[in-house]
Amino acid sequence: MIAPITENLPKEYTSKVNFCKLNMGENPRTAIRYQVMSSRLLLFFKNGQLVDSSIGAVSQNAIRPRMEALF
Repeated sequence: MIAPITENLPKEYTSKVNFCKLNMGENPRTAIRYQVMSSRLLLFFKNGQLVDSSIGAVSQNAIRPRMEALF
């Protein structure tokens, strides 16, 4: 459900946003640090600080304004 976001939006925002995927099995400390309990979690960082998050299946149209608010 979240795959279209992680596949399509990086193409639209290549110069403004970095998209990263976390393998929770390979990075358990990072998953614990950010309390990742679901693979359908988006974390938004600005200047290295966590500023927003989104849990669950969301549309690209719902994510765009949240990302653009961070520019």
